[in-house]
Amino acid sequence: MKLEEQLRTLRQEKGLSQAELAELMDVSRQAVSRWETGAVVPATENLVRLSKLYDVPLDEMVHGGIAVAEEQELPEQPETAEPPRQAERRPGRRKIAAWAAAILCLLALAAGICIGYIAAPKEEDNKIILMEDMKGEEVEREPRITFATDW
Repeated sequence: MKLEEQLRTLRQEKGLSQAELAELMDVSRQAVSRWETGAVVPATENLVRLSKLYDVPLDEMVHGGIAVAEEQELPEQPETAEPPRQAERRPGRRKIAAWAAAILCLLALAAGICIGYIAAPKEEDNKIILMEDMKGEEVEREPRITFATDW
């Protein structure tokens, strides 16, 4: 069985959708789809994670269940880590980017409110001051120009 067929079969046996597997693996759903259509081969670290997730030896998963004739007995090594569980896994990159964008928008809004408050005219700025009440140099007023309206 080809690798892409093996990946699809193992996912379906586990009862996962492509989107659910993508969440668990912290990749896009399109990446899972490309693995299962054979357009792309998963990276080695993803193959190892899939092997642990499906509880299938990596060799069996890659070779489609065909035992390798020259298989050697190696000492059993303890597993380093389990695949992330639903409650323990980190949020995906897209979720982090969405939260970061939301926080930046809130900061920009807060900055705009602060600047608006500081730049807003104060009550004393709108107070009308008569020329007679102004202190400083005396200003000569020009005489009013009148037009003759005798027609």
